Amino acid sequence: MIVINDSFVKLLNDNPSQQATISERHYREWIESAVDPAIIGLNVASLSGDAAYESLLYGLPNTVRTNTGRLSSGLIQKYSHLDDGGWWASGIDILTGEPSPWGCFKPDSPRNDLDGMTLKQLGELAKKQGINPYGWDKSQLIRQLTAKEQESKTLKYEHPPKVATEIFALRVSYRIGLKIAKKYDLKAQYVKRILKANDSGEKAKRSKSAGFGLSADPPTERDPNRAIRLPARDFSLSDNLDPIQEAAFLSLDPDILDSEDRDFWQWVIEHPSIGILITEGAKKAGSLLSAGYAAIALPGIFNGYRQEKDSWGNAIGMPRLIPQLLPFSGGGREIAFFFDQDIKPSTIKNVRRAIERTGQLLGSQGCKISVARWSSEFKGIDDFIASQGVEALDQIFSERISLDAYKIENFSAITPDLIINERYIPQSLEVPESAKIIGIKAPKGTGKTEWISEKISPALAKGDRSLVLTHRVQLGRELANRFGVNYRSELAKSEDGSLLGYVLCVDSLHPKANPQFNPLDWENATIIIDECEQVFWHLLNSPTCEKYRAKIIDSLRELLRIVVSTGGKIYLSDADLSMNAIGYVQSLIGYPLPNYIIENTYKSPLKRELYLFDGNNPSSLIQELEIAVNSGQKAIVHTDGQKHKSNWGTRNLEYYLKKKYPNLKILRIDSESVADRSHPAYGCMGNLDQILSQYDLVICSPVIETGVSIDCNHFDAVFAISHGVQTIDSFAQTLARVRSDIPRYIWISGHSPNRIGNGSTDLKQLLAGEHFKAKNTIRILQSVGLREITEFTFLEDGEKYSPSLSLWGKNAVRINLEAKNYRELLMKKLENEGYKITPIEPGDKESIEALKDEIKSASDENYSEHKEAVLNADTISNSEYNSLKEKRELTEGERNQLKRARIERTYGINLTDELITKDDDGWYPQIRLHYFLTVGNDFLADRDKKKLGDALENGEGKVFKPDINRSLLSAKIELLKLLNIEQFFDPEKEFTGDNLADWLDRLKSPAIIAQIKSILGFSLSMDDNPICFAQRLLGALGLKLSYVAYRRFPDGSRQRVYRGCDPLADGRGEVFERWIERDRELGTQEIEDIAIAA
Repeated sequence: MIVINDSFVKLLNDNPSQQATISERHYREWIESAVDPAIIGLNVASLSGDAAYESLLYGLPNTVRTNTGRLSSGLIQKYSHLDDGGWWASGIDILTGEPSPWGCFKPDSPRNDLDGMTLKQLGELAKKQGINPYGWDKSQLIRQLTAKEQESKTLKYEHPPKVATEIFALRVSYRIGLKIAKKYDLKAQYVKRILKANDSGEKAKRSKSAGFGLSADPPTERDPNRAIRLPARDFSLSDNLDPIQEAAFLSLDPDILDSEDRDFWQWVIEHPSIGILITEGAKKAGSLLSAGYAAIALPGIFNGYRQEKDSWGNAIGMPRLIPQLLPFSGGGREIAFFFDQDIKPSTIKNVRRAIERTGQLLGSQGCKISVARWSSEFKGIDDFIASQGVEALDQIFSERISLDAYKIENFSAITPDLIINERYIPQSLEVPESAKIIGIKAPKGTGKTEWISEKISPALAKGDRSLVLTHRVQLGRELANRFGVNYRSELAKSEDGSLLGYVLCVDSLHPKANPQFNPLDWENATIIIDECEQVFWHLLNSPTCEKYRAKIIDSLRELLRIVVSTGGKIYLSDADLSMNAIGYVQSLIGYPLPNYIIENTYKSPLKRELYLFDGNNPSSLIQELEIAVNSGQKAIVHTDGQKHKSNWGTRNLEYYLKKKYPNLKILRIDSESVADRSHPAYGCMGNLDQILSQYDLVICSPVIETGVSIDCNHFDAVFAISHGVQTIDSFAQTLARVRSDIPRYIWISGHSPNRIGNGSTDLKQLLAGEHFKAKNTIRILQSVGLREITEFTFLEDGEKYSPSLSLWGKNAVRINLEAKNYRELLMKKLENEGYKITPIEPGDKESIEALKDEIKSASDENYSEHKEAVLNADTISNSEYNSLKEKRELTEGERNQLKRARIERTYGINLTDELITKDDDGWYPQIRLHYFLTVGNDFLADRDKKKLGDALENGEGKVFKPDINRSLLSAKIELLKLLNIEQFFDPEKEFTGDNLADWLDRLKSPAIIAQIKSILGFSLSMDDNPICFAQRLLGALGLKLSYVAYRRFPDGSRQRVYRGCDPLADGRGEVFERWIERDRELGTQEIEDIAIAA
């Protein structure tokens, strides 16, 4: 049984005339943290001796006390430092509304104590001291460490032991409450509360120092121990009070403003429009409250939630918010974190983890989460306020960012060894000879590539080789020119061949490439990975690497290890370089190496003009483009589409503008035109400035995105369209390809369609989804006869953390985060990069709609012509087809032949205009899923086993989980059956929300919801209605329920009625017949290979 000493609670609630004291030293400490004297008086006391023991140790049980209730001699000795005194702070118990006995004691003579460490931390210390920690309990480990003279840590702040931690919700005066109310436009309402308190006689019960009964004068130097009387201060009335209220308020005794508002926190809880600031430590909460913000404090950054742990400190339960935070979590309230701006890397990492975890838990309650940042020159927010003032704090608050933006920012965080601020990285800049991995983070156009080229030129001159890794063929050709080495495909044509090294696309970093790649050839070489963030993402997620990804990753690992072990160096550069990329390289190598990271923080003093066009589509932007070209301006347009069916893609914009402005010289640059020997864009990447200068208008896809510098002063404006297909970093890179400071005109979609994995924005949840899918698929295949393959392992499966899967997950989470608020986050990034952003509202609605119709009409014409060309393309043989698939360079005619051959071989039916359209609309993956769910189900196991077998063969016994999860269908089919999707395949059957309610309720279990998200990639929420979820489910197969009527039922209710779908109505039945014949004769793999091809 725990005996709670009531003396401290009694002290808090005693008659206010009973005086407690605060020393001048403690008072000044709080004042120097910009805390209002009234808050100090209500919450802080100087304690020593018995009062200190009683306040701090009230929760200790009888087992550590004598029969008289006195603490044992051992505890008295342990806490003897309390005799020297210190300050005590406590506030309100949010759950009761009464003063809380729990609080914080800051001793004047802090103790050093191993007791403050967890068993896990003690175990780590023991290992360092050569002590085997296993089998020892905490007290035994402490004795062992003490005997070894292990230094312990200083406990600067102490909280009551054996008592669950709470929050600091400090007691406030009406004056402070009014300041906070005013900030949230609740002043008039709050004044009514003050008037009501005054009318009800509460003034008499609320002296202005109700907390610890402190008197009002600050201590003087003559008498530092004399109690403080807190001075009343003037309060200026202002706006929005009616005359009667204002007169009543002005007639108040000024002392009431300095009396305690005992219901303040209940009032805050009842008004979710009042944002809550969370900081660490009572003093910082007092500083923020004094500045007019409703702030609470945690005793430590991880104390906002609890999670059951074992004796070694390992989590064994799910995290949950502490009860004291839950009352603030309703009504969509904003919660802003104001944790310290530390510079110690391990502390920074812990702060990020604490904010993300606590923020996620609060967000799940419906809160809006934000994070404030300020200069690390001022570690705590109290230091910042004391030095910079409340106006500067208001600015910090206005610049807070969302939790999602904070997570994304953390992905780009870096810890540099050298920070420079230069327009161009100086060639004189040298790195330590001992550095094996050199990282360069610098803004676009500041000479990263040129600096590296200069650094490696002496090595090239003496015959040392360099290998440049990239992710795009066309970019590789450009980099070859800039680094002075050959591109891989040109080795045979060049006299020096690979003598000096070469540029290689990572897709070919494996032994089966032509020519084959051997890491052993690169001893003592220099590895350069320019735009490394995008190279690594391409390596881990691009479909072009999928077939040999496991071997590519293994080759990269071996290459890096050979290079650094034989005296070579690795250069990583990117405008958005993060510790994730640097850590990935370190992890692949497998042991610590000397790094040297340079960050160039340069920002142009001349902000580039950027005009952001609003609207649901880019019509107004194109209208502005037409004005520009009509006035004789030269423009370059970046867009994220290139297919014939894309209204705003390169092909259709070229078609529309050439037709409307036949005299304009227009060049289209995309992945197809640069690889077409008959097109003017062919080969342009190696000579962009000269070629682009010949055109009035250039229209580009993301083929011009990274590593390309357009330095000619030819263009007058840059235009850009983004539907969220590119990542935020990639779009920002695209926008900066033209180096000159000409205006940028952009249209950005609000959200991105990109979702990776299960779409989760939490790394653990996303990776858990991948692990579950892979495990479930293998289980299903084993149940239908998958033989046990002894050499079958997932890539890096034996390691606790897979570097490749970990980096894939981190990048996936960042992309999923960006997708939700794409435009907002992109604008923040561009603003940080130095753009001056001017929003542009859409112009005349009629003209905008007319232009949209023109674009759509041009798109329809262009697409019809394309389909006609495919229909009229020559039929080719299987050998010709296979030959075209392998070609990197294709003419337009060859592309049409290849597309015709692929569609005919994929579906097995006659090619028609309608079939081309369906294929372009993504029909194949939808009907493939339907086929294996129904008539082709007997062939599914063989299909997936063959897929897995091929992957294992290509990876020499290893596979990458995300690839397997994307390519195998067994788990999806099993889940669709579990969800009973086939009940909707009856066109005579009718459905309503009511008759599907039981079906949906059965699916709303956490386990099934998790499976739906992990395997199907979309969510089922507790708020979903049955019809909406049924349509979402059917959409995966390209099907939907049809609306019948809004009908009244016998029970008087009116409901929407839907009819089941006819699953074969769109002609897929004919395709299924051909697939069944083919599967019986040849197996499924031929169809799969054909479909992947084009």
